[in-house]
Amino acid sequence: WGDQKDAVLLACQMIEECAVAEQRASGTVAEGLKRRMDRLKKQQAGLREMRALGDITREEFQQDNQKLQQDIDALEQQLAANPADPNAVNQAQQMLQQAA
Repeated sequence: WGDQKDAVLLACQMIEECAVAEQRASGTVAEGLKRRMDRLKKQQAGLREMRALGDITREEFQQDNQKLQQDIDALEQQLAANPADPNAVNQAQQMLQQAA
């Protein structure tokens, strides 16, 4: 079992690569969720405009608006559960430097 420095460095490098890949995936997921939320908010604004113009009834507005708001709330929860952490790579790099 002698000198395990190389094995430790290799393990740290693998951890860093995984952290970078996870960071990229997390960022992509968060961006997709944000784009979807923007679309839902635009739909909600369009729905308000349709109601103001009298194109839909109050009941139709309330029903559709409630559904949109539920979807927006669900996306906000997903974003909170899956934030893109820009510090993850820096932390992994610091761990590597400390191990060396």
